[in-house]
Amino acid sequence: MKKIRSIITIIGMLSLNVVAEEKKEKDFYYYNNHTIEKVLYKEKKPSKYFEILKCGAYHCYGQKGSDLYVTGFNGQGQLGIKDKLSLKDWQIGLRNIEFFKIYNFGGCVKTKSNKYFETGNVRNLNSFGTFGISKEWKEVENCY
Repeated sequence: MKKIRSIITIIGMLSLNVVAEEKKEKDFYYYNNHTIEKVLYKEKKPSKYFEILKCGAYHCYGQKGSDLYVTGFNGQGQLGIKDKLSLKDWQIGLRNIEFFKIYNFGGCVKTKSNKYFETGNVRNLNSFGTFGISKEWKEVENCY
């Protein structure tokens, strides 16, 4: 009986070490059918995984390295692509970004060259018209 308890204790201690090792790994997020799943991926990450993933009202931005990927509805220019109404697949929106912010109907990024760009209806100006809405990335003073 003591042998069995010792074996169980050793197995328990080993499994605690495995869990501790897994938590040291970086978390990646994956956008799949309008749900966000947090996954732990130990080796080389596939292209569909992002280090940062954020969603607005009808669109999402994912960052992998310094590339910003976009997907979703583009009715107010949220994706920064002027030629399409929406995207079902991920597309690169901008490169060489440092960070991004996402809003209900738009987004803003800071590039590695310390420039700020926004797209969509970021400042909630005239939601029913075209004033204040950009369908492509335009340079601004900062992300608020």
